[in-house]
Order: sequence, then structure tokens, then C-alpha cells
Amino acid sequence: MDKKKATKIQNINDGISAGSGIVALAVPEFSFVPLIVFGVNRILGFVSDDDIIKRLKKIEKQLQKKKISKSDFKDKISNLSEHKKYFSTSVLESIIKNCIPETVDIYISLFIDYIMQEKCETEEELCEIISLLNKHDLDLVKYIKKYLKNGRRLNYKQETKRLDEIARKNAELEIENKKIEEENKNNPGRISKITMPPFQDRSVILDEERTIFWNDFSIYCGLPSQIPLNFTMLYECCNTNTDDGYSDWIFYGKSFIKLEKCGVLQLDYKNTIGTLTNLDISRFHITILGLFLLEYIDI
Repeated sequence: MDKKKATKIQNINDGISAGSGIVALAVPEFSFVPLIVFGVNRILGFVSDDDIIKRLKKIEKQLQKKKISKSDFKDKISNLSEHKKYFSTSVLESIIKNCIPETVDIYISLFIDYIMQEKCETEEELCEIISLLNKHDLDLVKYIKKYLKNGRRLNYKQETKRLDEIARKNAELEIENKKIEEENKNNPGRISKITMPPFQDRSVILDEERTIFWNDFSIYCGLPSQIPLNFTMLYECCNTNTDDGYSDWIFYGKSFIKLEKCGVLQLDYKNTIGTLTNLDISRFHITILGLFLLEYIDI
């Protein structure tokens, strides 16, 4: 055999052995899973062995939490489709090398669910979303979940009541107009005027778990005088004095925009004459993907 080729093969074998050895130190059962060994081999030299072992042990801990045996997990990995195999390897690499500590447990939970479930389009989308989030983005998502659990909904109830009243009046008006139409048909010489429904601004409300009014949310966040979100990125005085760790409101405007681009939130902002900003939020809605994401968030 050519000496150069033999050296190359030896280097490959050494690399595989090194990756398998690190995996065995973390979780011995994983050392026989090619996808995990291959994923570790891809990042050797970029991350310390101790950090690799620490992240692999976190995967083992999540399996225990989900009551999934390591043998079932290995079997699922062995039968992955080509697409799921490549995506899972990429996610594993991100978990070990790129994922920030604040999101690693969420990412690992999604990674396991992606492998274990047959239909996993949602988990794949959520993995991509989590990989884009920084600490402030995650803090905001946690704050939204806290609000859904504990926050008051005064503005939500007022607006819902207002829209219900408008709907009731429009229903009565529609019945009245139908009577007038019938009278006009029966008496063509005497035409009565149909009353047009009053002008109504566009106001979309889904439900209490998906539509959040900014005035309600800002009160819960402790922002002074229900300050608009766009001002929080302009003035340092917008920082709250709470001890919850959510005082960095000068960053959360950016987080709102990122979460909308990721498909987690949909923002409704005030439409006024003059200068417009998509951060002058009147309400925001949690999307279907956002609801799935909240299930993985611990508060």
C-alpha cells in the first residue's frame, strides 16, 4: 500500500478512536452510536474534551428525565432517514460546540424529541429557532410565559368587551337591514335607506393564551407609565428595578423583532399619521410555533 495512503488511513482511525474514547468517558453506551461518535469527531480540536463530556452527559440526563432508555435512543438513531441523520448530526454539533449555556437544555430536549418521534417537522423548526436565540431573546420568551401564567389582562378584557358590543350591534343592524330590503322589494315605489355599519378599526384578538396587549404586558414588566417598546431602546431609564433578571429592556426591542422574524410572535403596531415604527406595539400574538416553543421553556 502507498505510504501516503496508509498514513491517511491511520490518521482517520486515530481520529475515530479519539472521538469514541471521549464519548465512552461521557456515556459508554453512546460510544457504539456512529452518529454521536461522528459528531464528536467533527469538533475535536474546537472544543475541550471536558466540555464535550459535559454536554454528552446532559443528553444522558435529559433521556433519564424523559424516561427514554439509552437502548431505545440508539435504535432510533440507527433507523434515521438520510435527512434526519444529517440534521441530527448538525444539531449535535451545535449542542456541543455552539449552543450557549442558557439554551442548551432546551436544545437537547428538542434534539431527543426530533430523533424519537416519527413526524418531527415542528421539532426541526424549533431546533433552528433555538439555535438563533441569545440570552436576552430567551429571557423575553420566559417573561412572556410568566405573564401568561400570572399577568393581569385588563386591556384584553376591555378590548374584547368593546369588540363583542360592536359585533352585537352589527348583528342587530344586519337583521334590521334585511327587513328593510324585504320592504323595498315589496314596495318598489317607497325605498327605505339601508344603514351602513359604523367604521371599525382592524382589531385581531385570538385568545387569552395567544394575544397580549402591550399595556397589560408593560404593567406586568414594571415599565414606568406603560412606556412604549420603541422608547425602551432609546432611554436607559426604561430599565426596571425588579430582581427577576429581566432589567435589560434596552435589548428586548431587538428580541421582539427577532422573534417575529423567527415566526414565534406576530406584532401589531399602532398605525398613525407621521412617523411609523414597528416597535410601537399595541398588541402581539403568539404563533402556533411559539406555543410549541413555550412548552419547552421552564420558568
